[in-house]
Amino acid sequence: MADPAALPVIVGVGQLRSNRERTAEGAREPLDLMVDAAERAGVDSGVPGLLAAVDTIDIVNIISWSYDDPGATLAARIGASPAHTAHSTPGGNRPVELLDRAAQRIANGDSKVAVIAGAESLASLAMLMRQGVMPQWSQDPGGPARPDIEGFMSPLMRRYNMIMPVTVYPFYENGLRAALDQDFTTAQHWSATMYAEMTRAAARNDAAWDPVERTAADIATPGAKNRWICHPYPLLMNALLTVDQASAVIVTSLATARAAGVDEDNLIHVWGGAGRSDSLDIYHRPGYHHSPAIQEAFDETLKRTGLSAGDFDVLDLYSCFPVVPKLALLAMGLPPETPTSVTGGLTAFGGPANNYCGHAIVAAVRRLREGAHHAFVYGNGELLTKHSAIALSRHAHPDGYVGDPELSYVDAPHPPVRDDVRGSATIETYTVEYDRSGTPAKGFIIGRSPEGARFPALSFDPTTLHQLVDPALQCVGLSGIASEGGDGLTEFVLG
Repeated sequence: MADPAALPVIVGVGQLRSNRERTAEGAREPLDLMVDAAERAGVDSGVPGLLAAVDTIDIVNIISWSYDDPGATLAARIGASPAHTAHSTPGGNRPVELLDRAAQRIANGDSKVAVIAGAESLASLAMLMRQGVMPQWSQDPGGPARPDIEGFMSPLMRRYNMIMPVTVYPFYENGLRAALDQDFTTAQHWSATMYAEMTRAAARNDAAWDPVERTAADIATPGAKNRWICHPYPLLMNALLTVDQASAVIVTSLATARAAGVDEDNLIHVWGGAGRSDSLDIYHRPGYHHSPAIQEAFDETLKRTGLSAGDFDVLDLYSCFPVVPKLALLAMGLPPETPTSVTGGLTAFGGPANNYCGHAIVAAVRRLREGAHHAFVYGNGELLTKHSAIALSRHAHPDGYVGDPELSYVDAPHPPVRDDVRGSATIETYTVEYDRSGTPAKGFIIGRSPEGARFPALSFDPTTLHQLVDPALQCVGLSGIASEGGDGLTEFVLG
């Protein structure tokens, strides 16, 4: 076995749900929730005094409230004096990446006790602001955070307003359905059964925001409490962001854990994983039914660990929208009925902005302690852009830590991109935005010219919109006409 001083292990995990009732008295800021989660992780380790020995703190990007250095503030609250504190950039992959980086530091001898923590108070903040109240939380600088999202998208994406997750992820869902030659009913059934299974996991999770078991029919059927958002996803297939949740994970070396007296049965080994990134520009992707970066991140993780996909008896695959765990299962070569979350998913458990995978790590650790052997946790960031995977185990890897958290860029070829296509064209992928009454309101098209150039377009034509959402039609590949519309933007109609 590798040197115990270089073997990273998770010794404690903590999480919580706060103010589910959405009361003004119960509203707590993210920093308070993180302190609570860290203290719970200390208790979970069996050695709460470990918190005072923390030398590294990484905070997952917080969007509900602004802090200059939340890691330093957390350190002061738990009595630690870390040499390193950092607040990550946005991305749902960050908790996985930060755990991998913490494990790498421990393996390299650069850290002995690390904490990865994250929290959001989006539900409380939204409730207070609806009442016209700005909470009097920490003022360093305070106020709702304003993440810099300019680096996550291209000018052409902004020009056509194809920048929101609710718009972009359906491009992949509709593209994947066409690539798999599935009809609408089959594709929706896969999504709904997968999410129904997640609700069962959420119902068993003490920090879940919506711990209610639902059937596939509940999830697939639109209605007053499950309105259409963007085709083909009703509300219950979208991440739920307005939550108050926090998590914390304590990582040490095996030698440090033993010296501190941590129970060996509590120790979960961090084998490591890999990260990859697709192009931030969605028009520069090779297609809309596959992610080269997901495939490479997974392949590299399996190669480094020496495991196959079937060796993992615990999975948590990111699920902001159904297409993400679908792509993950396909990349791993696992059957579609494979359960994809021990946490509960970003709808039923809740999606605390960038920190869902912080809770997935907690859930995976708990399952491993209960007797599972190997866990695989995958996080996706931005617009299906950044992908981090990690393997955890009850036992040490023979070679010790084997991961590489660096987010390598995958340079995949893509068609030429234009913004001046006019005349005959075909649909490469698409989605339709609904208004609150459930009426199709606006189409977002990624099309191809006869010469193969890719172009973005909008559609406002009622006939076209109703065809695009017709479950009997497969609209990928259909022909239409691209023309110049308002503000010089390309518009598209079928026919």
